[in-house]
Amino acid sequence: MKKSPLVSLLVLIVFFTNGQSRSEQLQQLFDTLYTRHQFNGCVLVADSGKPIFQGAYGYADLDRKILLNLETRFEVASLAKQFTAMAIMQLQEQGKLKYSDSIRHYLPGLPYYGVTIRDLLHHTSGIGDFLGWTANQIDTSKINTNEDIIKLLPANIPVASFPPGTAFAYSNSNYMLLAAIVAKVSGKSFRNYMQENIFQKIGMLNTSVYSRRTAKQPLSNYALGYEWDAGDNRFAAPESMVANRYVNYMDGVYGAYGISSTVTDLLKWDQALYTEQLVSSSTMKEAFTPQLLKDSSYAGFAESMPYGFGWILTTDTSENTFVWHGGGIAGYLSLIARYTKRHLTIVVLQNIMNCVSPNALMVPVSQILDREKSFDLPEVAPLKKSIVVTAAQLQPFVGTYQVKDDPSRKMVISAHQNRLYARYMDQVTVNIYPSSPDTFFYTLIDATIKFTKENGISYNELTLFQNGHEVMMHRTQ
Repeated sequence: MKKSPLVSLLVLIVFFTNGQSRSEQLQQLFDTLYTRHQFNGCVLVADSGKPIFQGAYGYADLDRKILLNLETRFEVASLAKQFTAMAIMQLQEQGKLKYSDSIRHYLPGLPYYGVTIRDLLHHTSGIGDFLGWTANQIDTSKINTNEDIIKLLPANIPVASFPPGTAFAYSNSNYMLLAAIVAKVSGKSFRNYMQENIFQKIGMLNTSVYSRRTAKQPLSNYALGYEWDAGDNRFAAPESMVANRYVNYMDGVYGAYGISSTVTDLLKWDQALYTEQLVSSSTMKEAFTPQLLKDSSYAGFAESMPYGFGWILTTDTSENTFVWHGGGIAGYLSLIARYTKRHLTIVVLQNIMNCVSPNALMVPVSQILDREKSFDLPEVAPLKKSIVVTAAQLQPFVGTYQVKDDPSRKMVISAHQNRLYARYMDQVTVNIYPSSPDTFFYTLIDATIKFTKENGISYNELTLFQNGHEVMMHRTQ
């Protein structure tokens, strides 16, 4: 089996298998990660549809100490895209739409001329992403829906960033629009269509389109999401942090995310894709076929990683054909990976960020499935902890800073109580945390800001350290 194209991390320890079975090796891997507080979630690995290892590690609710189990439901984030694509495939097969249809045929208020349903499926539309919108672009005091986003698209994204079909740009807007088209064509809500035509059809009884903040009845056995809050040095609900407040006001959006499922249900999904339960084999084949751009290159993250219908593909056509997709939204990480020629399946669902990434797990899991003599334990960065500061200590840093010869590159520093925030250019405002009285670190990215006094009197300069580069900025106000 060829190694997966997922990004791997540095290795701390090599485990020798010493004749252990694959199940024993997988248990050793996840037991070790859990003991080190580096994994909290559920995992399932199957061969020909039969689990060779499955496990639930840690808590669904940290505060109430409720443990996870194999039937615990997680927000699967971008894994939702492959389900949305399946709904489109079904409607196409029924003759109710065509991949070549203009999206304006179904959503006439949109200004994106020439964009087709196929462009949405392959992320070749050029339509920007709604998920980063702030209070200047959307009402953050309410929970927005697909309909709300669509009404605001013409004002917030008046034109596509490139002619359709000429480039690839991953955007959640594409699959949100596909969900709206499913509802328009089927005459049903997206939630009801998915329940009746996909989930119930293949026995996914613990899977649904779900918004925790708008649901009339909360799902039972549901994993709450958490992220590391370096200000309080603890795991907290993501929405308590400024950078993640979008999970509140974007919680009513479906198609790009918004599906909750379990590892056991996702195995049922994987197995159904080998059959004609949902669509014919010819329709299914197209979902896993790379799409060419107008310059004849593949539409995808790289030439070796083209994008299908909600799946990242491989151009490898050997016996180890590999398709996968990952997901990540505040508090949740997910992965489904399929070696289709050998019928191997890997599903990972996590509800605590800042632990081992699902992509990094693919290295040792693939080594074990390949029956190699040893497997590598991925390195997990230690959780960063902040020092205690007062609100008064933070006030001298507040202001706007910019690069001297490039006014467009600026950083706005703000404070609220004993927390400091940074907004770089047009990016989302995020918490930054003190490691010393004048140095602050990010938790979402590997970056640091150091403030410097001018003439030893006031802080009028900052330096952003990221990826080996230094960007110096001076206070303008």
